[in-house]
Amino acid sequence: MSLQPPKGTRDFLPDEMNIREDIFEVAKTYYQLYGFQPWDGPAFENIETLTVKSGDAVKDEIYAFRDKADRQLGLRFELTGSLARIVASNPQLKKPLRLYNIAKAWRYERPQFGRFREFFQSDTDIFGTKSPNAEVELLIMVCRILDTLKIENYEILINSRKILDLLVEKFGVVKEKKTEAFRALDKLAKIGVEGVKEEFTSRGLNSNVIDELKEFFDLDASNEEKFAKIKQIASDEQIKDIEFLQTVVGRTSKIMPNNKIKVDFSLVRGLDYYTSTVFEIRSTDISNMGSFAGGGRYDDLIKLYGGQDTPAVGISLGVERIYEIMKAIKDRQKRPAAKVMVCYTDGMIDEAYMAAEKLRDNGISAIVDMDGRTLTKQLDYADSVSVEYCYVIFSKDETKLKDMIKKSEKVCGLQEAIKEIR
Repeated sequence: MSLQPPKGTRDFLPDEMNIREDIFEVAKTYYQLYGFQPWDGPAFENIETLTVKSGDAVKDEIYAFRDKADRQLGLRFELTGSLARIVASNPQLKKPLRLYNIAKAWRYERPQFGRFREFFQSDTDIFGTKSPNAEVELLIMVCRILDTLKIENYEILINSRKILDLLVEKFGVVKEKKTEAFRALDKLAKIGVEGVKEEFTSRGLNSNVIDELKEFFDLDASNEEKFAKIKQIASDEQIKDIEFLQTVVGRTSKIMPNNKIKVDFSLVRGLDYYTSTVFEIRSTDISNMGSFAGGGRYDDLIKLYGGQDTPAVGISLGVERIYEIMKAIKDRQKRPAAKVMVCYTDGMIDEAYMAAEKLRDNGISAIVDMDGRTLTKQLDYADSVSVEYCYVIFSKDETKLKDMIKKSEKVCGLQEAIKEIR
């Protein structure tokens, strides 16, 4: 019997799991600060639910199976399909609707750095508004999450599918071939210009289009200069679409002036259901990772699921990739096993457990040595699991509080210790 987990999955020991818990807790804190409410759905869906927005091309990536009633089902490979089904089937939900979920998904693909067959996604979505302020709020919120997690070296790339429409149509791609062109362009960062030219040719597209597009893809200019250039080839109607993205970029940059947001007219963001704004967040430290967060606007998706016409925009955090970034942060503070370890000498175990319960009653996490080891071994263990304080019981009348970080101690009773710890 193999003791290894299945290919593309991982085990997490406590130190590793604590990193993930930090991500979940920080994300959930900000989701709630920004007024998002939780939702959940089944881990598996009818196969049609999973493929309606992505087509048959995604079927090879789905863990599909038939149940005992011969129904064709599949594990969800992301969260948006389930959420779109739920929103479509509940038109009574008050809009704008802000929802979040942190949950597992499964995708049968080749495992590689930062990409696994079982993974967590952390999604937030806003339904029922066409305002660019929805994008602004999502981007600002995610910046605050990353700042709190001490992830500093990243950039936000942003574009609009409508600007891509403008560009490919301007340079000769017919409407029927637009999706093919986008799928080829989406590989630009991985295979380069020449590789995309080959993709264009294999898809029956004129590869000379790439030479025309490079003028806009390779712009070494400020965001405002990029907008000014694209407006030169736009119609009046297309300028409105450009100004929508301009508002998102301008307002986000004004509220969170950290120079992280960068207009990139080559950004496609693979999925076909995006209708305008698309964005990705990439590490500037780990070049081979790709994006660790992304999303965009998908105003037609709920209607595709049979629901009412409902504009929507969302962003997803790739927990597995953020986990890899956080593991590499050298000054990341290790999470302690508990705030306090109650230590004791022979005959004082009952007093130790009563003290631990009193600490817990006051919202202070506490552990007690269960095996009656020597006081020295108890203190050594407390140090090894990063406990911040040890409350030491020598006798009913002699107790002491040890600060394990400052390496200081004081004689005090339990009530005084609680005040000191809090």
